[in-house]
Amino acid sequence: MAKITELIPTNTLAAIKDHLIKSSQKSQRRWHSVKDEEDSVTGDFCGQLSTDWTKFSELDHIKGRWRINYRKFGSRRNSLEPKTGADGIFQIAIFNSKGKNIYRKGILFQAKKEPIKSKRDLLEQIEKMNNYTSEIGNAVFIYGENGYFGMTGETYLENPENRNFDKLHSIGSFLADEFIECNVGVEDLYFKVLEDKLIIPNEKPLNEHLKHNMIIEVKPGRYEN
Repeated sequence: MAKITELIPTNTLAAIKDHLIKSSQKSQRRWHSVKDEEDSVTGDFCGQLSTDWTKFSELDHIKGRWRINYRKFGSRRNSLEPKTGADGIFQIAIFNSKGKNIYRKGILFQAKKEPIKSKRDLLEQIEKMNNYTSEIGNAVFIYGENGYFGMTGETYLENPENRNFDKLHSIGSFLADEFIECNVGVEDLYFKVLEDKLIIPNEKPLNEHLKHNMIIEVKPGRYEN
């Protein structure tokens, strides 16, 4: 199957990656305003990444639009334990000029803020995510005064006690340089919002209660919405 970098025009792809990195940096600067609750930090971070429909770069000479859409779900889900151990999912969906989906990919994530209250809980949540996805199909986002960092669950498991943050990606860079570049994430892993169903390749749809749903949508041609 084609890679994301082969399906999105070069300059538009660069604009999406640049937005992910810069919006992540902007969100980090708001840490002291939202740091009281992990869920508030995640909501603020995802909100900073979200965009309206944006036209393809004129340099690509191709008509089209892209956006990053974020949906946060209410208190009902906060009281339900996710089967997968994930707080949310980050996705990308690419369509052809007729509006048909031609590519999907997703990565589950669990978010924590420093200092992590219960590392045992996080280890269990990563193990749950690993049960439903491959080792590159889930991520850990860590928020703190020193920055917002993203890594695969497997990377966290390699050294949960002594992480060298200088060697880690910011969340924005993790999404731009690892997820977009197809180093992490699982093709055809996605969340059906209206049905509360997580679609996992080669498995039955899973009833799931994800609190955060983030998706990059890319549509060539003229679209009204």
